[in-house]
Amino acid sequence: MVHQVILPKLGTNIEDGLIVEWKRQVGESVKKGEVVLLVETSKAIFEVEAENDGFLRKIFYENGAKVRFTEPMALMTENADEDLSGYEARPAEKTAVKKHHQKKRDELLSGAVSPAPKREETRLAATPAARRLAAKTHTDIEKIAGFFETDLIDEMLVKEFLGKKKVAVYGAGLGAKQAKELLKSNKAFTVIGLFDDNHEIKGKEIAGFKVVGGWKDLCAFVSKGELDGVVISLHSEHRKKLFRKIRLELPGVDIVPLVDSRAIVSEGVVVSRGAFIEAGSVIGPDTHIGEDVIVDMGAVVSHDCHIGDHSHLSPGCSISGVVRLDGNVLVGVGASINSQVTVGKNVVITPGSAVVTDLPDDVVVSGNPARIIGRSLRGE
Repeated sequence: MVHQVILPKLGTNIEDGLIVEWKRQVGESVKKGEVVLLVETSKAIFEVEAENDGFLRKIFYENGAKVRFTEPMALMTENADEDLSGYEARPAEKTAVKKHHQKKRDELLSGAVSPAPKREETRLAATPAARRLAAKTHTDIEKIAGFFETDLIDEMLVKEFLGKKKVAVYGAGLGAKQAKELLKSNKAFTVIGLFDDNHEIKGKEIAGFKVVGGWKDLCAFVSKGELDGVVISLHSEHRKKLFRKIRLELPGVDIVPLVDSRAIVSEGVVVSRGAFIEAGSVIGPDTHIGEDVIVDMGAVVSHDCHIGDHSHLSPGCSISGVVRLDGNVLVGVGASINSQVTVGKNVVITPGSAVVTDLPDDVVVSGNPARIIGRSLRGE
């Protein structure tokens, strides 16, 4: 039987890895659990083990090559002379699923996503007092009507609109859609625009937000007093860097935490600045959610937990009671952490893993029970 050696996916927002070294040569026998090769990503250096006994028969990518996650890298067979007909060619670089993911990103950045249906054109009615106040404060009446989804504007609505916190969304990737979802049910904010360092998309509309500009434009809004806070929509390592940059260079600007109304957040939960609590997630009582933490859709955190700054809890993961994540921990899709476990800084817990004992800093763990398979680079 022919078995593929697959590059396992460590978590969300990591698309490829670099082959550092093959530990076995073509033709050598390999036992299940033995290390076949060493791989480096932007977040970790880790070992890939053989999932079956057999012989390494074909290597598709040599040392130094970049490989996409879930891509077959080599072939193993149970017998040393087993037929490899039909398996000799290098796998296609993009499957239909990967093409779909890339297409969604391209659509978003090109502005090709179908626009939301516009409100039916009707004559906008506003009281004289409302128009006077809007003119005095240089506020667009049409913008107020769109925000409240009404065609009748009075002075109280203008005052309510002016009292809202003016925020910018930073990051025009797919995370902008999630930011939009989180902001949709939160009437405490009005979004002045989307900011991104890709100058080619300036002026376009993405995820319902107009792209106003990049970092310099954001600073200009702050200097004019036209901005109260920033929502960071990035879900990659760049999120942490942007968070620190805003805190350092724009100290007067709030990095806004957002909690989706469809999340379950219990009594005594502390949500720190910059955190994202997404739809369908559950957070138990007396849990501390640190700065810039992402609690993704369907993640479950039990009671009395401490989720350290910059950690990311991926969809469907489960964290039992009295667990401590020291900070910058990536918990993969569907992974679980047993009660009263402490996880060190910068740890990567691969999807589906089960952590049952304490973990030191800067490691990658995998399996059930999870064991250390490499060194994490999240802290570098």
